[in-house]
Amino acid sequence: MTTSNELNVRSARPLDAQAISSIYNHYVQNTVITFEETLVTVGDIQIRIENLIRVGLPWLVVEDAIKVQGYAYAALC
Repeated sequence: MTTSNELNVRSARPLDAQAISSIYNHYVQNTVITFEETLVTVGDIQIRIENLIRVGLPWLVVEDAIKVQGYAYAALC
């Protein structure tokens, strides 16, 4: 267990999709740093996580004692 000042990095799970979509959709709605123009659903994120895990690429989340605070992933281009 982590204290409120500690961060934990771990592999993402499909159950993290809600937190990830909330983080990502903030940038879809409020910035121009993503090419997506419509909000991404929790189901979309679940599929993206599963697809990357299936091919052996990392998808990581960073969490504190309360919730997921960020994420990072690798992708094939």
